[in-house]
Amino acid sequence: MRRVIKVIILVVMIALLAYGGLCVYANCIATDPSRLEMPTAEEAPYSFLVENTGTLILSDEYEKFGDTGGSCTYILHGYWELIGMEFKYRENDIVLSEQVFGEITVKRRQ
Repeated sequence: MRRVIKVIILVVMIALLAYGGLCVYANCIATDPSRLEMPTAEEAPYSFLVENTGTLILSDEYEKFGDTGGSCTYILHGYWELIGMEFKYRENDIVLSEQVFGEITVKRRQ
């Protein structure tokens, strides 16, 4: 009986160590941000950061409607979005409204 308990404890300890190792790998090694390849500044000269969610969207062409803070609307004509660990290009338009998403910071990339 003691031998069975020792085997069960050993199997549980090995499973916990394996789980811990996989967690470290998935969160620290596999998601290394230095491996992230962004479009060049020539391809996507503008970055749009949605402050509430931390979402980063890149675009080469956009229109802005409204001038007062909190009520601006941006229409991006073609954009790159982060999917997993790479940026994917979408050809369609996307509408970003500060009334819906909150503060949006627009910067020109260098």
